[in-house]
Amino acid sequence: MSEPVPRLDDVEPAYQALIALYARTPDFREAAVKLPESYRSRSVQEDLRLVAEADADQIPTSARLAVLYELAKAGYPGREENEDARNAYRELADSAVRFRARRDGDPEVVGDDLLAEIQAAADERAPLSSRPRLLAGQNFQHSELAFTGRAACTIERVLVDGIEANWIYSEFLTDAPLARIADFLDPRRWPDLGPLFFKRMELVGSVQPLPLTPPPPGDPHWHGVFLEEVQLVRRLRTTLDCTYWRDATTAATTYDLASSLDRQIDVDRGYLLVTPAGAMNRVQVLKIVSFTDDFWDTVALFVCPFWTDWIRGAVRDATRTETTDPTDTPGAGRSPLGRAVEDWIDWFGRAAQPYLDLCTDATSRMRSGPYTSGDAMADGARWWSQFAKDWARAWTNWSDTVTEVAEHGLDAGVTPPDVPSERGRGSVSAFVAPAARAGGAVLTAPAGLAADEVPTASALVSIGDGAATIPPSEVSVTVEPGGRLRIRTTSASAPHGMYVGRLRTVAEQDLAPVALYVSRATKA
Repeated sequence: MSEPVPRLDDVEPAYQALIALYARTPDFREAAVKLPESYRSRSVQEDLRLVAEADADQIPTSARLAVLYELAKAGYPGREENEDARNAYRELADSAVRFRARRDGDPEVVGDDLLAEIQAAADERAPLSSRPRLLAGQNFQHSELAFTGRAACTIERVLVDGIEANWIYSEFLTDAPLARIADFLDPRRWPDLGPLFFKRMELVGSVQPLPLTPPPPGDPHWHGVFLEEVQLVRRLRTTLDCTYWRDATTAATTYDLASSLDRQIDVDRGYLLVTPAGAMNRVQVLKIVSFTDDFWDTVALFVCPFWTDWIRGAVRDATRTETTDPTDTPGAGRSPLGRAVEDWIDWFGRAAQPYLDLCTDATSRMRSGPYTSGDAMADGARWWSQFAKDWARAWTNWSDTVTEVAEHGLDAGVTPPDVPSERGRGSVSAFVAPAARAGGAVLTAPAGLAADEVPTASALVSIGDGAATIPPSEVSVTVEPGGRLRIRTTSASAPHGMYVGRLRTVAEQDLAPVALYVSRATKA
């Protein structure tokens, strides 16, 4: 029996068209085969026109440029074969600047010229912002071009409280001022700054957010419950617990699912964070989401265009933006220690089976008839023969293990016979620091830190209500190549959320702020 086709009637036609257009592009083709047939059998020219004719607050200029860039990577499907499709591409290109307020006399790049500029950038796999003609005369703002042609959205599968979810993450450096980025972090601004993604964000239960006064001190520092409506691969309505915190150099927002009003979401948590990074600011945005209907998890890649358009709100007033490799990643899945324990349990079970079989056989013969001393001696010989074989195998394995430990130390991996030692590598480190093997926070080594000095961190305090604390003894700081510092926690009990503190020299001299998000998510 074929699987039921998911409901699409809560997705506006223009959004269906946008998703269908992305389904024709190289980076989305693998996920596109999982979409319903109704998405994959559409007319390209009709979809182009639906996007072109949408209002600016529904599909903004940045989203139109982004989908054209992805289509250009596929050579503008259908454009050469069909005159109607050529006209539709031109109409979408023209619509990209339709809503732009421009001065008299400014040169304008529209229609086929704009399509040619986008094609040139896509052919080079270069960011759209690298085309100077698109910036001349203020044809487009920096924020409208900043992420097009850049890998600004990464997705991984994770486990949260035993539930499979999607880890959707972006990280970038920008010269946008802290005040503007902090404005982007305010949930009340999300529908204005990311209309493609956020349709509604209304405070419920109070007129204003509720001020929070527990440590860490911040200004502002508040909590609120919001009614959220977003457009992912379908329209979703939830209530979110949000906490906003800011100090002189850092700002953060965390959010967590309070309720799924349409019962479509099982997990929805994450954070937005801005921290200083030399002359730039580092912005990190994370969403961990699990759909109740597993189908939507399989096509989660189609969230990225909506997500990327929203994070453009952080680079208003910027002139320079650079995406970076993720410095925050989900925790490791099953640790080498966990695998080693499971392997030994399985091996002991298999090793005991021959003795149980011998015992069962002897008992059965005792009950079924005469059991002589000769039978007992024969059974004993069989038992000792099995024991000698197992002892010889164990001794050989022990010799091999000693050799491995001599070469690799205690992290060599103590595994049972017939199990590769590589499977248990890192078991001791995993036991010593089970939560510190991935992720964490990264910052540029601050001024005042000696070249060979490893700083320490203060206690880290949650920005949420209740102010949970991670003691210094459970915070590690390591120096990485390139002058970066990575801060992790070994705490297995700290609740998920954002924690902040200070970085210090060994002599307790204050260096820089520290912000660390504990996700409690592990790789699936």
